[in-house]
Amino acid sequence: MAEVRKDLETFTAEMFEAFAHRDQQRWGRVYVRGLLMDGGRKSVEPMAAWPARPSATGRPRRAR
Repeated sequence: MAEVRKDLETFTAEMFEAFAHRDQQRWGRVYVRGLLMDGGRKSVEPMAAWPARPSATGRPRRAR
């Protein structure tokens, strides 16, 4: 699984490198990972209801 994660990180880094802002690049990677996760429908409401997961940086996410 670690190898697949590494390949996905490499792929999404290349795919989103053309985005002008680092924040856009980061959220693009988060979006692709979200599409590949379990959880049924891939729309905002079901994805928002999923349990919190560590952020892309590995630090816990802040509550909004």
